[in-house]
Amino acid sequence: MKIVADDRIPYLQGALEKFAEVKYIAGAKISAEDMRDADVLITRTRTKVNRELLEGSQVKLVVTATIGHDHIDKDYLKEKGIIWKNCPGCNSGSVATFIASLLATMMSDYQFEPKGKTFGLIGCGNVGKRVKRVAEAMGMKVLVNDPPREREEGSEQFCDLSDLLEQSDIISIHVPFYKEGEFKTLELMDDENLSKMKKDAWIVNSSRGGIILEKDLKKYLDQGKINAVLDVWDEEPKIDLELMKMCKVVSSHIAGYSVDGKANGTSMSVRHIAEFFDLDLKTWQATNLPLENKKIQVKSGRDGLIEALKEAYDIKEDDEKLRFTPENFEMNRGQYEAHRDLANYEFVGDEINCKMIKAMMPEAVIKRNV
Repeated sequence: MKIVADDRIPYLQGALEKFAEVKYIAGAKISAEDMRDADVLITRTRTKVNRELLEGSQVKLVVTATIGHDHIDKDYLKEKGIIWKNCPGCNSGSVATFIASLLATMMSDYQFEPKGKTFGLIGCGNVGKRVKRVAEAMGMKVLVNDPPREREEGSEQFCDLSDLLEQSDIISIHVPFYKEGEFKTLELMDDENLSKMKKDAWIVNSSRGGIILEKDLKKYLDQGKINAVLDVWDEEPKIDLELMKMCKVVSSHIAGYSVDGKANGTSMSVRHIAEFFDLDLKTWQATNLPLENKKIQVKSGRDGLIEALKEAYDIKEDDEKLRFTPENFEMNRGQYEAHRDLANYEFVGDEINCKMIKAMMPEAVIKRNV
């Protein structure tokens, strides 16, 4: 068996070599020639998986070590009988950690007080559910808009998009990227919807570029009506520098790039292959992850909470990397110095703040001072 894999998928090397010849190639450079005699492709979002790449190959399985799968031409794969798999929920803890750090930064740098505010959640799947927990732990009322879930579960726990936009102090987007269809999310946040946002409200996109119509967003930012936090962009890696300067916080599509998010994606990818080919790797898990068992001392009060969240992950470090060297967008992603999820630190100290962190991430280890 021959496997072609994106060379930036961490913790993968050595996992499959017992069962296959594995060729590691930069994702954007994987070619039709590389795929000619391959049985499996393990990819990320930088590889366009389509007819041009796979026609004439013997590929049986495509696995993307990501939640998103809009880089895969599913119709073509179905036509050819090629199975594809993604890794839903793999980086949900990472995005929740990203949002927790953002809230801490909003508190410290913009005098934002979460308690009593309204948090609008557009999309509440694996990632959105974790983000919801963070917002609620910080004392925020959460409104949820998720039309596919509402159709399945009824309208009781969901909110109309217009009402959410009008009432929310923060709006965070966590939807799949659908270019068409009933639940289309391409350009979901256009002039019509952006105009419904409260004055001085914040909009956060860590989902996909293209969900917010950037030219319309720039108009509202230029007028000072709303605030924006962008982790994802149109035309990545060549982002709109004017838009970047207008945003309060920016980053290089790394909200899901914690150690744990990456390791989970790799682990799920290997297990997908093991299930498909009946290999003895069905419970394989990436190991030897950095920053194991790190302790974070938690002080009391508002500042103590902010310091603890920023010690776990400081979003401003990624903001500065992009602002100072936007030309290194792709390098910032490929050589990212990853942090752990909040769930993988041990928090020691103030009981009130530790309980709040535990509410954000129930898996986190909390200990009292001794």
